[in-house]
Amino acid sequence: EEAQDADLLLHVLDSADPNLEAQIATTDNLLDELELSHVPRLAVYNKADCLPPGEAEERAKEREGIAVSALDRKTLGALLERMEYLLFIARAKSEAVPLPST
Repeated sequence: EEAQDADLLLHVLDSADPNLEAQIATTDNLLDELELSHVPRLAVYNKADCLPPGEAEERAKEREGIAVSALDRKTLGALLERMEYLLFIARAKSEAVPLPST
């Protein structure tokens, strides 16, 4: 129920999981069944440090997500920035009402 009112869902993924694509598909299907496909989602590729440098970031880019590692605090700042953008800036742009022309 609460998820219906969510402004953003964080889909936290294990970057190093060999079954990553299957898990993404399972979650996507579940969200569709729960009628949550309209809620904006951010794919968060966790454990970026478990992959060769740059690989988690490449995977994240494919889904407009972000790669993070608890071992690298800078990645958490980038996550917060992306969340802020999605929650406030992108939302404000989509809800902006054009001013009437004079």
